[in-house]
Amino acid sequence: MFKLSTIIGAGMMLAVGTAQSSTASNYATASSISCGGYADIDPADEDSIFAYVITHGPAELGSGCNIRQFIIAECKLHPQFSVKQVIGDLFAKKKSGRKLPDIPQCGA
Repeated sequence: MFKLSTIIGAGMMLAVGTAQSSTASNYATASSISCGGYADIDPADEDSIFAYVITHGPAELGSGCNIRQFIIAECKLHPQFSVKQVIGDLFAKKKSGRKLPDIPQCGA
């Protein structure tokens, strides 16, 4: 027989696992858009991109406002890229020590 705490704990693990996989699938869909379509992205899709970058990327990319500005700047440099390619390029630049694009200061 299972204790109630074991059942609740398992339920919480399932809920967290489902939320993480949902965010991953939203990211996969959202990041597949072209740079040209990023300006019209749905806010929920953009949130999944922010969540992915915050979780997997370097801290120097900052919060949602900064991440958005970095994506826009990188899309201007590579308009033929998808958002996923741009994010990969930003991660690679930071990892290799190359300069990130200049962005406007958020909240200014």
